Amino acid sequence: MQVTERSRASHVVVLLAAMLSAGAGCKEGNFLARDGSAEASTPRGDGSTDRDAGGGGIDGGDEDPDGSTPPDGDGGGSGTDMFRPRPDAGPLAPPTAMLAPGEEVAVGPVLVTADQADISGPIMITAEAAPLPMPLPDGFVEAGENLEISVDDQDAVVAPLTIRRSYDPSLVPEGEPPVVLHYDDETGYTPATILAHDPVTATVTFQTRGFSHFPTAARPAPAPAPFRAPEFDVAMDTFSHVNVGGGPTNGNCFGMSAFSAWYWGARRRTPALPRLAGRFTPAVERVLAIRAQIEVQGVWNQVGVRHMPLDGDDVRLLKMDLSQFGPVVFGMRATFDYGGGPLTGGHAMLVYGYDDTAFFAYDPNLPGTEVRIPYDASGVSSTIPGVATEAIYAIEGTSSMVPPGAYDRLLADAEGGFTAGVGLTLTSPIEGEMLDSRTVQVTGTFASSLPAPSRAMVFVWGTFFDLNTTHPSFAGLVPALAGDTRMYVIVAPTDTQARFLARDSAVLEVNVSNAAPPAELMTMLTWDQNQSDMDLYVVAPDERAIWNGLPWSDLGNRPLDDSDGYGPEFITISSADTAGPPYVVQNGRYAIRVHLFRNDRGPGVRLNGRVFIAGGEGTPNLRTAVCSFSIAEARTDNVQPDDVGNDWVDVAWVDIEGAPAAPRIARIVSGARAGTSMPGGPRVIWLCQGADEVVSLF
Repeated sequence: MQVTERSRASHVVVLLAAMLSAGAGCKEGNFLARDGSAEASTPRGDGSTDRDAGGGGIDGGDEDPDGSTPPDGDGGGSGTDMFRPRPDAGPLAPPTAMLAPGEEVAVGPVLVTADQADISGPIMITAEAAPLPMPLPDGFVEAGENLEISVDDQDAVVAPLTIRRSYDPSLVPEGEPPVVLHYDDETGYTPATILAHDPVTATVTFQTRGFSHFPTAARPAPAPAPFRAPEFDVAMDTFSHVNVGGGPTNGNCFGMSAFSAWYWGARRRTPALPRLAGRFTPAVERVLAIRAQIEVQGVWNQVGVRHMPLDGDDVRLLKMDLSQFGPVVFGMRATFDYGGGPLTGGHAMLVYGYDDTAFFAYDPNLPGTEVRIPYDASGVSSTIPGVATEAIYAIEGTSSMVPPGAYDRLLADAEGGFTAGVGLTLTSPIEGEMLDSRTVQVTGTFASSLPAPSRAMVFVWGTFFDLNTTHPSFAGLVPALAGDTRMYVIVAPTDTQARFLARDSAVLEVNVSNAAPPAELMTMLTWDQNQSDMDLYVVAPDERAIWNGLPWSDLGNRPLDDSDGYGPEFITISSADTAGPPYVVQNGRYAIRVHLFRNDRGPGVRLNGRVFIAGGEGTPNLRTAVCSFSIAEARTDNVQPDDVGNDWVDVAWVDIEGAPAAPRIARIVSGARAGTSMPGGPRVIWLCQGADEVVSLF
């Protein structure tokens, strides 16, 4: 098997280095919903199972009559007893260390990396060798010391951390990665997500969001064929409703797949639980799907860069894991066609079995239907009949998905009918309201029974928009695209990072429509401080610019200048807009830039901004992305669209093709810049959620 680095978007420097050296792009992905809209990226749940006295494994399937045993070997490497983070490091690092956002630290026998967005603040992490908490599943052979890894604040871990450890190559078939298992008192052992395997140094890199014991092991062989997860029925053990575009993530396919896997495991542990399909009312099931998606949204934003073809060895390993641990969530990028025309983007399905020619999968876009993903000796097919072509995949380990107890709490809330939402009252917008602008004012109150302090936010188009909250009232602006918009208003305590699933949080769904003409490209700038002035610029392929310093032109609408803080400022390019001169959509690359004109908050005070990008409104080719940045230096004499300096941010580039007949966004390229010396520290642009590629601006 070709050993491949499975890098991740969250480590900006590593990702950019790989892209610049190999010419590779990254795709954080747009999920696809059944109605043809693109779904902004997310991954999977705990496909846990009953464990036998041997520590794991499930029943199901027959012996493979002709399965071959992987070759023995020492891995071809020079493994050491335990991994040293650096060759000259000498003794192991201290077993406990502080890990801050954006840092990498050596802790005992492991190296731990946290992206800026992976943890909400510094945490203490401990890693040391420990006895196995229970025997490994039948057939698994321990291939390195069991490590017990813990953190002092689980709620602060909002996305998986990356961990590198050593293993014993003499106990693993040559060239094959070991499996890293995660132990849970309730579910037993489940596999973590493997990012990289280096047989030369005998190290393996994995991700996890839950912390406990982590042994490495060689898998048993052969896998049974055929196999189906016991008691799993795609018509009974998944969501009844179809995944719907236009929701807060433009679709909830990853959360629906993850929760279905977790619920199957919960039924295995508690047989009295009813089947998932039809258990809840349609309204409760919809909220259940969105909250399942929200919980894994931060994880999904990392999945896109792990998409890759799966070869024959991957098929063999996947069969082993399916037969031992149960359903596995597939993230995928492909060109999909559910009858509304082809659309390229990201999606997720739940794989729960296989026969000699195909894997069986639940597709949230096709509820109750068994989808077959073909494979052969060369690997998994890039064509899924009737669903997709040009598919590449990402396999997610269960412990990477949801923190301990999160889906248990969510299930309890659903069983109670999400009654906390009863205490949430919206005064604007009203359900079904027809809008006539690019924003919607969200205002309301929440019950005094919710704890103080609480914060209100809206989850829409794949991202969160914080509202100004003064207990018990809230207000704020969020984007409203042309056509239908489904948004979720959430009020939750501010003292917990797991605020979306807190038992005392409130969630309310509201649907609105917008009569604005659909735009081929829409950009919206907001920022977090008053007494400041940011300006939005869009530079067209012909190098002319749209900004508030120019009169109306055929490029697009001139933004209204918000000079006292917060925004929003809009630039829209719509060939259907008749409010000004006829707008001409150009083929080529549009550059999206932001300039800090004034910062009266004080020298070096950093302003945090975001640009929301949308295109293809009202078509199956809807694309969205959200780009965040931070900036402190302002200048009033450096305002021309081609100026540069620390007062400028190159946010993203958007490629348009198909104009004038059928223009669409073909590609979104994100900027990433860090380390520029300036008052208040460096200016930083993190990856745009929903981008196809990242370009270094270092």
